[in-house]
Amino acid sequence: MSGRHLSVLVAAAILALITAFWASSVREPAPGSAAGIGSDLLPGLADAANGLQRVRLVGAGNESIATLVRADGYWALEEKQGYRANVGELRTLLQKLSEAKLLEEKTSNPAYYERLGVEPVGEADAGGIRVELGGGEFPAVILGDQVATRDAMYARLADEEKSWLVSGGHFVPRETGLWLDTSLLDVDAARIAEVEILHPDGERVVVSKSEFGQADFEVEGIPAGRELQRNNVANPVGAVLQNFSFDDVFAASDGVMSDEGLTRTVYRAFDGLEIAVESQARDDKYYARISAGTNAAVAARYLPEPETDAETGGESTDVPAPVTPSVPDLTAVAAEAESLNDRFDGWVYEVPKFKFDYLNRRMADLLKAAE
Repeated sequence: MSGRHLSVLVAAAILALITAFWASSVREPAPGSAAGIGSDLLPGLADAANGLQRVRLVGAGNESIATLVRADGYWALEEKQGYRANVGELRTLLQKLSEAKLLEEKTSNPAYYERLGVEPVGEADAGGIRVELGGGEFPAVILGDQVATRDAMYARLADEEKSWLVSGGHFVPRETGLWLDTSLLDVDAARIAEVEILHPDGERVVVSKSEFGQADFEVEGIPAGRELQRNNVANPVGAVLQNFSFDDVFAASDGVMSDEGLTRTVYRAFDGLEIAVESQARDDKYYARISAGTNAAVAARYLPEPETDAETGGESTDVPAPVTPSVPDLTAVAAEAESLNDRFDGWVYEVPKFKFDYLNRRMADLLKAAE
């Protein structure tokens, strides 16, 4: 065989080996290779997210940020003794994780994890957050730094060395309080008929409306010779329950509020709903506890007057028929009050100072300065 023919055969054999290796690589990509680009960070999470029973977030030093567990019809936050969790924040996190795609393979060298924020969270100065989903159905994932210019973030499965740039950058709250459902009440001020404030020293302040739809609350018992600062000065008092949220929550048994020195502010609605807020300032913080009930007398006061025979076009008689007073139907309001009590019973809320101030208005706060 000539040297020329031998060279051709060797070249053909090498080409065949290269082709076979390439074909094999295409059919069966090595785990974690570039062929993983475009696949899901957590395969199967999109279908399983609604069935998760537990989600835990852990920060630097293995400090638990939030442990969310399914309770009776809601998500609860274990770090706050089972109070309701921020479901909106949880849904966003699960959606981002279920949609996250692998964009670029990054370092597998632990020495460089810090640059991406994907180092183990057991380290005291770790930059990322470990997210644990369910009871082990999915691998824990460490979410690192954001890449805002690409709407992406760095991530690493906690039990793997390889890190990735994944799609869908998402800021994960690092404070436990941000995982609380901080909404308390949202009762429109137009629904409120009167507010009674009872101070611990005996002062009583009452603001009210004569009829539904009245623009401004009136202040009862204005001292002789004194004037209101302005006609609508009491309106913020009547609007406290509107968009009312809290800063922190505690079990009543924690003792952050005492039973002495409380201001009791009672909101009575046109439809008979009654909400009482007991408030107290302690150590430069402002606390409140809430209860709900019904008030048939207030609801009856604002019912339309019953129509007479003459008003309805009926026949006149010498002896007018007795008029039966209207009785308010408080069925729906009672159910609303019961639902509120189920949520508020046993809890004390730290509330914003400006809400506390309106709950504790005194007559002097509503009047012009004495001349």
